[in-house]
Amino acid sequence: MIDIVEEIYKKYEEEEALRERRGHLGASQIGERCSRKLWYGFRNVADEKFNGMMLKLFMRGHREEPFILEDLKKIGIKIKSEQKTFREFGHFGGSCDGIGEFNGDEFLLELKTSNTSGFKKIKKSGVYYSKYQHYVQMQTYMHAFNLSKALYLVVCKETDELYTEWVEYDKVFAVSIFNKAKHIIESDVVPPKIGLDESSFECRFCAHKKICWNNYPPQVNCRTCLHSTPIESGKWNCEVKGEMNDEIICDKHLYNINLIDSHVLSANKQENYVVYKDFQNGGDGLNSFELFKLLEKRYYD
Repeated sequence: MIDIVEEIYKKYEEEEALRERRGHLGASQIGERCSRKLWYGFRNVADEKFNGMMLKLFMRGHREEPFILEDLKKIGIKIKSEQKTFREFGHFGGSCDGIGEFNGDEFLLELKTSNTSGFKKIKKSGVYYSKYQHYVQMQTYMHAFNLSKALYLVVCKETDELYTEWVEYDKVFAVSIFNKAKHIIESDVVPPKIGLDESSFECRFCAHKKICWNNYPPQVNCRTCLHSTPIESGKWNCEVKGEMNDEIICDKHLYNINLIDSHVLSANKQENYVVYKDFQNGGDGLNSFELFKLLEKRYYD
C-alpha cells in the first residue's frame, strides 16, 4: 500500500525543489539577531532545505491569510493593498500581508499563525519580547511604506483564538534595521559569531552550524565566489562575466577567502588563484568543486 503521509510530504519537497531560491535579503529575516546567519544565507553558503512536513506547515500560515482578511472586511476595515512590495539597496525587500484602512487611518497588516505554546507567550509578553523578528518585520514595512502604526494579528492554530496588538512606528529603530541590511549586503567580511560554542541556543539548530563552527565547506555557487559582488540593480556583478542575469557557475569560481578557514599566502584574481597554507584554489591547484570535496572529507575524517 502507498504510504499516504510520506507521499504527501514528498510532493511538497518536490514542488519546493522546483521553486527559484529566494535571491534577496527578506524583511521577514532581518530581525534575526545573528548577522552572520543572515550574511551566510544571503550568499547561499549552505544548502538549506526543509522537509515536507515543515513546508506543509509554512503553507498552513499562507492559507490562513485570506480568511483573516475576510474577517477584517466584515467589521468594516478596508483592505487597500495586499502583498505590497518594496526593494532597497537592490537586494533588501519583502511583501507585506496588506495595508488596512479604518475611518481614514491607514495601517500595516501583519498576519500570523501560531501553535498554542507560542500563542500563550505572545499574549503574555507581546510581540516585541515573544516574536522579535515579527516586530522588526513590521518596523521595516512601516518605514518602507510610510505608515505610522501596524495591526499585529495572530491566530492560534489549535483553537482559532485571536490576538491583536497595535505597534507604533519607531523611526530610529527602523533606520537601524535598514542600516543593518545594507551592511550585510555590501560587506565582504563574515560577521562575528554570537554563540559561545556550537551548542549555544542560537546555534544549535542553525543550518550553517557545520560551516560556522566545524569548517564544513561552503556551497560552490556564484555568491560564494571571490569574483562576485551584489549591485544596486538587484543583480550580482561578476568580474569575469559582467552583470549576471542568472547564476551559472563557471570554471573561474574561486571561494571568497573569508569563507575558507585557512591562512592566505598569496592571491591573484586576474590569474585566478588563491594559495592557502594547506592547498591552492584555482590556477594549478584545485578547482572549487575539488576543494569542496577535500574539505568535506576532512570534516568527516
